Amino acid sequence: MNVRNQSKAHVLKGEAARVKVKLRDKTKLEGCVSASDGEGFTVVNPKTGAATPVAYAQVKSVKGNNLSTKAKIAIGVGIAAAVISLIWFKVVVDED
Repeated sequence: MNVRNQSKAHVLKGEAARVKVKLRDKTKLEGCVSASDGEGFTVVNPKTGAATPVAYAQVKSVKGNNLSTKAKIAIGVGIAAAVISLIWFKVVVDED
C-alpha cells in the first residue's frame, strides 16, 4: 500500500490525531490533523496554531503518536491486574 492510500485510510482528527509528516520537498510538519478530504488533510501546529494544508501527493511519510493496539491491550491488562490486586488486598485485610 502506498503512502497516499495509507494516509487516506488512517486519517483521524483532533487532539488524538497527533502526527509527524515528512513531505517530498523534505519539509517536516508536526501537529494535529484538523480536517481531511479526498485530496489531503490539514496539520495544525499546537504551539503556533498555524494550519498547513497537505495534499496526499506531497506526503513522503506519516508517523502517528497514537498508541498501538498492543500498547492499549498492555495498559488494559495492567489496569485489570491492579484492580484484582486491590480486591484481593481488601479481602485479605478485611478477614483480619
